[in-house]
Amino acid sequence: YLKDSKYRDKLAEATAKGICEFLGVAWQADPGEGNAEDTPDAWAAEAWQKAKDKGVNVQTFAKYTHMQVAYAGRDWFNVHTSDLNRPAIQFAGYFQYFSADRVQIVGNQEMACLRTLRPEEVDGRMDEFFSYKVPCLVICNGDPVPEMLMRKAKENGVPIFCCEESTSKTSHIVVDFLDNVLAPEEVLACALAIGFAKEGNPIAPFILLLVFNIPNVL
Repeated sequence: YLKDSKYRDKLAEATAKGICEFLGVAWQADPGEGNAEDTPDAWAAEAWQKAKDKGVNVQTFAKYTHMQVAYAGRDWFNVHTSDLNRPAIQFAGYFQYFSADRVQIVGNQEMACLRTLRPEEVDGRMDEFFSYKVPCLVICNGDPVPEMLMRKAKENGVPIFCCEESTSKTSHIVVDFLDNVLAPEEVLACALAIGFAKEGNPIAPFILLLVFNIPNVL
């Protein structure tokens, strides 16, 4: 079978589809030889570019961290680090040295802080908080999303995720996922796997499993 060029093309396409699904990139089948823009290579290249841009698809994030999407926002969020931020001190009004570029984890401390504020104070704090263009928020412990937090997130297109897990366990899950997604090896794995698939080498799918470390986030 591996000597059959049609079989190798199918293997390469299946590998590219798997990559696109993991990265949250839409797949389009090749409509014909006359349109090079829609070939599997072109779509795989789009997946690589989005990986390099550190864009995380909302549904992909929810799937591999076992969370619910409370609000999808722009469907993608950009994050450049697997470090996280607990915004209790920002909710209390202190924004100096705010690590706004990180995934924001909202746990018991943050919820307790919000409950101590008057409604007008919450409104002002949320306006300032979201002005920093945070990538997304994760609400832990099965807590409902506070109404003002949801409203301001929708005004700014910021995704919100919810989970039943504790803040500590959620943090470990998110860090593990981001370490895999943001690793520079991911882009090399995409190129290597599709290259092997085109040559008819059956180890292509195993490259993805090993380099992406997918079993750790399934």
